[in-house]
Amino acid sequence: MPTSPALASAIASPSKRRRLKPEARIEEILDAALIEFSEHGYAGTRMDDIAQRAGLSKGGLYAHFASKEQLLEALLTRQLQPRLIAESFLMAEQDNVADMIERFLDELYEQLLTPASLAIVRLLITEGFRLPELTRAWLLQHRQTFIDAQRAVFEQCIARGRLQRSALTEHPELLNAPPIMALTASIALGNQAPSNMLAEARQAHRRMLTDMLRPPAPADGSTSGQPGAGASRPRRAGA
Repeated sequence: MPTSPALASAIASPSKRRRLKPEARIEEILDAALIEFSEHGYAGTRMDDIAQRAGLSKGGLYAHFASKEQLLEALLTRQLQPRLIAESFLMAEQDNVADMIERFLDELYEQLLTPASLAIVRLLITEGFRLPELTRAWLLQHRQTFIDAQRAVFEQCIARGRLQRSALTEHPELLNAPPIMALTASIALGNQAPSNMLAEARQAHRRMLTDMLRPPAPADGSTSGQPGAGASRPRRAGA
């Protein structure tokens, strides 16, 4: 399974013989692990291979990660961590909602549509069955943590009258679903995938958020620029 040119060019070569801060060294190790997993598959990759690509001794690698399972879990967290919509976003003036939705989509799609994220999703599709407990535990933990946090934000905004109840507030996992579904389909279809698949997913995603991230209708049923359901209408001549 050769490394894609995009992934290889996106990941810098490790900094050998140079002292790095632990955070920077961990990033280099994760980059090296992702390339090795992409080239040789999870089962075919050894810790020795990752250490060599990262420019470390085996002991240096084990000082940061005790196993391939830990490396894969860290990669999943780095690349696929669900993105929350903050309360400040939902409490903003409605005139700014369209701009805020666009910024949220920019950040989300920038996170997911990188060569590294494509590589980790491809790895999950092809290798996930080899580690059912690890992938299941990671997905359950992070999915539930995200759902609980986002639902709490939604409930606060609903209680303050700034957000209507919808399928999105009941199922917050839908917030990040469109690009992940499109990404998975694009990888599965390969060269047969429509070139505009991700662009169409983003367009549909924008419409979904615009429809669902809005305040409830006024109690009298009136809407901006339209007479309310109970508003009196002009009497016709002769009525």
